[in-house]
Amino acid sequence: MADLDEYYVVSGAPGTTTKITLVLDAARARDEDGVPESNYELVSRIAAEMGGIAVRKNKANFWPDRKYRNAWRFDAGTGEINIDTDVIQREIIMKVRQKRNAKLCDQDTKAMRALEEGDTAALAQVQTKKRMLRNLPPQVEARLKAKLRRKKTQKTRLAALEAFRVSELEEED
Repeated sequence: MADLDEYYVVSGAPGTTTKITLVLDAARARDEDGVPESNYELVSRIAAEMGGIAVRKNKANFWPDRKYRNAWRFDAGTGEINIDTDVIQREIIMKVRQKRNAKLCDQDTKAMRALEEGDTAALAQVQTKKRMLRNLPPQVEARLKAKLRRKKTQKTRLAALEAFRVSELEEED
């Protein structure tokens, strides 16, 4: 029999906070032949009492990292929680846009200074940088998709997403 820590109870009404409970120990019920209930039966019984469901850890990615909680998807067929990497990709693109927008504001300030000073070389440099920043989100999305296309398992896809960096946003002006 598997250890109890392979199972969690997930409860909470839609639109409210989801509670995740680890069942450490509980009294096992016995059937009419005196056979104790399995771990899954035990956790399912406790889950029903709590108004939740029993979830088994996914062996592919163990227990999903809470960092990606918005990307968790419950598979009712297997009783496992998986991570939707498409959601993580959208979050990465959103963060790229936020950082890019801040950099565009900085470039606007530099452009105004260059205009005031009549510095056409600096203005051309700023325009080039702004063009690169405007084109960045679709380029990053394409690079992400290309990188993930080569990854077959969820674990390797998550590792690739973790390691993904946008060097254009990390450099200083």
